[in-house]
Amino acid sequence: MKKRSLITLLILCSIMILLAACGASPSSASPSQRPVSITPTQRAISASPTVQPPPIDVSSSQVPFKVTRIDLSVSPKSIAGRACGSPVTVVYTATFHAVPNSVGGTLQFLYTWNNGRISPSASVTFNPGETTKTFSFSWSGNLPVDHTYPGFGKVVATSSNASGVTSPQVKPAGTCVSGQPFKLTSVDLSVTPSSIDDMQCGSSVTFVYRATFHAVPNSVGGTTQFIYTWNSGHASPTARITFGPGETIKTFTFQVSIPLYPHTYIGFAEVLTTSPDAVDSPQVHPIGRCG
Repeated sequence: MKKRSLITLLILCSIMILLAACGASPSSASPSQRPVSITPTQRAISASPTVQPPPIDVSSSQVPFKVTRIDLSVSPKSIAGRACGSPVTVVYTATFHAVPNSVGGTLQFLYTWNNGRISPSASVTFNPGETTKTFSFSWSGNLPVDHTYPGFGKVVATSSNASGVTSPQVKPAGTCVSGQPFKLTSVDLSVTPSSIDDMQCGSSVTFVYRATFHAVPNSVGGTTQFIYTWNSGHASPTARITFGPGETIKTFTFQVSIPLYPHTYIGFAEVLTTSPDAVDSPQVHPIGRCG
């Protein structure tokens, strides 16, 4: 009985040894021996070399130079109400527009300020990429009664890079007003300070007299000659003032410094014109007495 049990035990041990040997898998390698798994993304990155993009040729994106438009403005915008014969300066400003991102170039053109009677030539140069340039020209003179000036201004491109491009015609609006003969209508006169009340006797005071001459509107202009006094005519210097065409007001200032004595009486001041006609100002003087 014992012999059979021993045999059975041996058989069981043999079976267990065989099962243990069979359970060991050939793929059971150590972690260091296992192959590394590479995902498709990783495989692509490791396989693709770094490629630098080619440099951008900036010049290849620029376009041929061409002017597309010419604007023209004028200053002053109007001469309405100005007296004929009065001086004026009229400024014309041309603005040239080129296509964007061009290689740049030079534009040749003609310009006029008198309806084409005179047409000088000029040019402007655009740098690469510039889209606008300006050019100014002017006319100066006295406004003629026949209204021939200022005339129309215009700019005409002559270069092949602006074939057929012209500005609009522009000139100041309105016309001058025919002037009438120069003549004075009145002369005003004032004094500062206008009173010496409460001023200390013995002190010195400077009085300023201001004469204002008024001429007829829209005159051709001229010169007025006059005498003036601040001490009731004891002193009577002469002076003159010139009016431009259309001017209606001119001023003249004179002054005198005098000491204030007790019971001092400040003399009358007055202005009397002698040409182009005789016009007298009112007589004025500071009022009051020093104390």
